[in-house]
Amino acid sequence: MGISQLHWQRGRKHVTIKRPNNSGSNYWCYLHKYSIVLMAIVGPDYKFICVDIGGFGKNSDGGIFETSNMGKRFEQNCVSLHLDFSLGKMKSARTS
Repeated sequence: MGISQLHWQRGRKHVTIKRPNNSGSNYWCYLHKYSIVLMAIVGPDYKFICVDIGGFGKNSDGGIFETSNMGKRFEQNCVSLHLDFSLGKMKSARTS
């Protein structure tokens, strides 16, 4: 894969939910609503590489990623993103 094909991105989305019974503040997030977090990594061909669904809305992205199966697989180098390019050729890019 060349640099022109490198378009993978990690993203997350809070999905508004009705507060589950006996959940306390686990699902209450900084957006002032109850939510679960959907986290995904998508490849350059727009196919999902990894997903994690169901993180508590109160937890940070980093905390959810670190404790998720997806994060653990990254830590163990079990996920290959096939990044075959030179960092010297990368241009600064802002992602949203």
